[in-house]
Amino acid sequence: MLSKLQEDKTNRILTTVKLQALFDAAVNPSVMNRRGLAEALQDAGEKISFHGVEAWFKHTDSNYSNPKRSLHPMHKSYAVPQRRWPMILKIFNIPWEVLQQSDDEFRQWCIDKNTLVASNGRERRKAVEQRRSLATRRPSIAVLPFANLSKTAEVDHLVDYLLDDIVMNLSRLPEMMVISRSSISTYDPKEMGSKDVLKKFGVKHMLEGSVRRVKNVFKVSIQLVDTETGSNQWSDAFQSEDHDIDAAFERITLRVCAHLEPKLRSLNMRANEAVESWQFWQLGWCQMFAGAPLPVPHAATELFKKALQIDESNALAHASLATALSTGILWGGVEHKEYPSAKEHAEIAFKLMPENGAVLFGMAMMMFMERTPLTVPLEYLQRAVELEPSNVIYQTCLGYLEAMTGDAKAGVERCHKAIEISPKDAKEPFITYMLSNSLIANGEFEEAIETMNNSRMFASVDWFWIMTSFAYMQLNKKAEALHSLKQLVQQGKPTKSLYDWAIKERLWPQFSDTVKKDYLSLFTDAGIA
Repeated sequence: MLSKLQEDKTNRILTTVKLQALFDAAVNPSVMNRRGLAEALQDAGEKISFHGVEAWFKHTDSNYSNPKRSLHPMHKSYAVPQRRWPMILKIFNIPWEVLQQSDDEFRQWCIDKNTLVASNGRERRKAVEQRRSLATRRPSIAVLPFANLSKTAEVDHLVDYLLDDIVMNLSRLPEMMVISRSSISTYDPKEMGSKDVLKKFGVKHMLEGSVRRVKNVFKVSIQLVDTETGSNQWSDAFQSEDHDIDAAFERITLRVCAHLEPKLRSLNMRANEAVESWQFWQLGWCQMFAGAPLPVPHAATELFKKALQIDESNALAHASLATALSTGILWGGVEHKEYPSAKEHAEIAFKLMPENGAVLFGMAMMMFMERTPLTVPLEYLQRAVELEPSNVIYQTCLGYLEAMTGDAKAGVERCHKAIEISPKDAKEPFITYMLSNSLIANGEFEEAIETMNNSRMFASVDWFWIMTSFAYMQLNKKAEALHSLKQLVQQGKPTKSLYDWAIKERLWPQFSDTVKKDYLSLFTDAGIA
């Protein structure tokens, strides 16, 4: 018998699981996701934003602090505010009495309604074609239950945990169309081939895999399959050895998503030749960090501008253009006069889409440049990481800010965690910059120098030599510190007033004013006036 906390309390309640079932079954083909519902509610006179609808599906309440309790023992099922029920039922044209059903019964009702709509099948075909049209324009995926090769109940539980988290992480991306776990669970995965997934859900990709445990090592193998051709587009294996099972699977989940998300995006960009705003944004986002920070991402900037020419309300393009411009201003290549433009784009993006990782990252960059207290951009980045924990760039930037606001140990640990998520990025200049700064703040000077030297392409950026010389100075290697500063002079980039302010006000709060003053005295000897 289920305990009181395990009872299904979804009868007579409009829940998020029921809403998702309405989306997945295309009960109203014009409202097939959360954004579509928000727009439909707004058109009907309801005062609500996309952020407001999103909040219904989150595991915490709107202030992101108090946890919600799920109404269903198996699903993340939360109650939709009752004042919204009448209009939502009207939008989907469903009777009140249907809400008497449980989540599972309601989901089956949606499937039956979807199957039986119109005797001639015209509306049914319209719904399916609309879903397929959406799938061809955006990355779309169904995540099938993974096989438990160890055949133990414990691994069964972990498989459920893994699937829930993969679906949750992918669903956080606004451009990604992800079939809900509850919809997949109504079918037997053993009987679903790629064609079946395409027919039932209209998605371009499906993810399948297996999990097995060998002593304390958990191994997860996955493959991404094209539902139209049945071809294997990508496969990989991940493993984690950890006595804390939950920690092991959290690490595996983040690694899977860190590799899967860009793969889905790149596949979709190659498959679609249509000139669409969001595709230009995706391509620009990939290029912006591919060779960062060299050169300044002019190519990415142009792609973001093209995206905005097509759709000036593309919040992601606004945010990314702000990030590209601000990065160029900070590290060279973009003149400071572009700052007002960068700020304007960041603010437009935040107004349009306040709960998006790329938008929050753009706002953090703006707040950093405005010389506000570092706790302000820190808060934006914390929220970005909550939304996209598998994003290595967000994680390392947050680690840097944690270190620069006084918690150096936490900053170093977060940067290392980011590299664990995506080991291939360990030498990426953007990441090494953040990690090296955090290491200096934590007093690990030799490690900081070694980290920087592992990414020598960063050497044309002035901050490479500032950080390196400061680390040498703390090791009492004044000659090496002076040599590093002279490399900066040879590049012709010295801006002493900026360095003075950054070192005194922004960098390494763990060090006293006296230590920083001694370091800055080297600038005169190096020829930096």
